[in-house]
Amino acid sequence: MTPSARLSASIDILADIEARHRPAADALKDWGLSHRFAGSGDRAALAGLVYDALRRKASAAFLMGDARARIFCSRNEAELLAIDGYYQTAESMDASLRGRAVQVWLEGAGLSVEALD
Repeated sequence: MTPSARLSASIDILADIEARHRPAADALKDWGLSHRFAGSGDRAALAGLVYDALRRKASAAFLMGDARARIFCSRNEAELLAIDGYYQTAESMDASLRGRAVQVWLEGAGLSVEALD
């Protein structure tokens, strides 16, 4: 794939993540399954572009004080979660959410954690 094709594909994957509110790993896997022509180097480059864009988006949201930020984990093993100055420790989290795919967001004056699977 050319660099412009990689960029276009990563934009498509990011749009899928935003539209369907799904984990990046799932969107990348689905893209790879439907585009079998892409080699391992192309898939690795796409993953790098997608994850870098998501990291930069989260970082910019934090720096700008955006309380709508969300955390997505494919396996929740976090000891501490934080969004916009609100924190939650592993001890205060529901034990049934440990080791599962979760999303975390700010709701009111605390964090909400929900399983994705």
